Amino acid sequence: MEEIENNRTEIEKEDRGDENITKSFDPSKIDVDIQTVNLGRLIDMLKEGEIDLNPDFQRSIDLWSPIKKSRLIESILLGLPLPSFYFSEDKETRKISVIDGLQRLCALKDFVLKENSPLKLSGLQFLTQFEGKTYKEIDRSEIRRINSHRVVLN
Repeated sequence: MEEIENNRTEIEKEDRGDENITKSFDPSKIDVDIQTVNLGRLIDMLKEGEIDLNPDFQRSIDLWSPIKKSRLIESILLGLPLPSFYFSEDKETRKISVIDGLQRLCALKDFVLKENSPLKLSGLQFLTQFEGKTYKEIDRSEIRRINSHRVVLN
């Protein structure tokens, strides 16, 4: 019985996980601002380089396959809601880093902004008429649909 209690104590010590924390957390420095914007605004921010797609804490960019990227674009064209995007803004440099939504932003960038070898839609399930098309090859009405699609930013 004593051995079990000793093991339990050891497990508790191991699970604490606070040994590596070097900075204290000050919740008063956290400012949460929830905005609903048009996707066109987010695309403009990407175009202007206002969003850092490669912060140190993020995993690799561009992990999604062309089919997964295409299906995100298809969801937008269908008017389906996207999960919220989460960002962090450095108050000194005003640089915005992606916390959550990196792969979605990369998919949008590859479809809308990429000049060389832009994303060609593939593997679509519902809007098969857009199969093989790039952003520049879709109708103006579809471009407006993409740009006016509403998303939530945190």
